[in-house]
Amino acid sequence: MSASTFNPANSGSYSVHLLAFHRGVDAFRNNKLAAAIDLFRSCIDADPNNWDARMYLAMSLAKDEQMLAAMSHLKTISDWCPDATQRQRANLAMQALRK
Repeated sequence: MSASTFNPANSGSYSVHLLAFHRGVDAFRNNKLAAAIDLFRSCIDADPNNWDARMYLAMSLAKDEQMLAAMSHLKTISDWCPDATQRQRANLAMQALRK
């Protein structure tokens, strides 16, 4: 999770979303795609600029063969993420999905 998502005034909420993110990563790694998708969506609902959760959501959607939704999230990263490395990863993932 990026440092920009931390809000000390609301650190309890941050902890909940950090836990959801880590549970989503575990679900993704264990190929529990429906759970991963739900967890990453909850992270993004709480913070639309959580680029790590959005990238994992896109990968989960692609792995679940929901290509249009995956491409939409990758495009959002490519267009709006301030981190050049994340944008590059999103662009590479979009190219791979188009093949």
